[in-house]
Amino acid sequence: MLLPRNENTVTICGNISKVDIKNGKFGRFGSINVALDDSYFDKKSNQRIEKTTFVTVEIQDSFLKKVENPATGDRIHLSGKLILDQFKDAHGNDRQILKVKCQAVIAHVSKQAKELLKANGFIGKQQPQQSQGGYQDSQANFNNQPQQGGYQQPQGGFNQPQQGGYHQPKGGFNQQGGYQ
Repeated sequence: MLLPRNENTVTICGNISKVDIKNGKFGRFGSINVALDDSYFDKKSNQRIEKTTFVTVEIQDSFLKKVENPATGDRIHLSGKLILDQFKDAHGNDRQILKVKCQAVIAHVSKQAKELLKANGFIGKQQPQQSQGGYQDSQANFNNQPQQGGYQQPQGGFNQPQQGGYHQPKGGFNQQGGYQ
């Protein structure tokens, strides 16, 4: 088995819990704290154990161009590298903190967008649904018509069963499969 060269890459996905942005001589910079859900189900006690890990992420102006106004509660998926920050505390003791230096933003969803997606049933707990397959035209579901896989051009009318995959959503929320 071949092992890769030493690599310092990290990918994290979580909710922003703190934002600290400053204006500098060469643009904006600062840090965000990202809360990572490390919760798990303990079979012995038959309970869910809540555990959250907070990671400090250093950000530069390039991050802030992609994520203009990061805010507490936003969902962020990013990649970067680990860095070790060394300093002396108020008592003169040497301290070290492991941080992530952001190199790329993979995805960002604002808190408001998350709330809208939840309110419309796209994320969170959902009811059983009839359609199957990829991303489909939700208009067909207004008449409880089943949908299945593939790509369909709009046919006009809502009484036709859709059997195909990719359609732009037009307002229905009875969709299963694809990204939710």
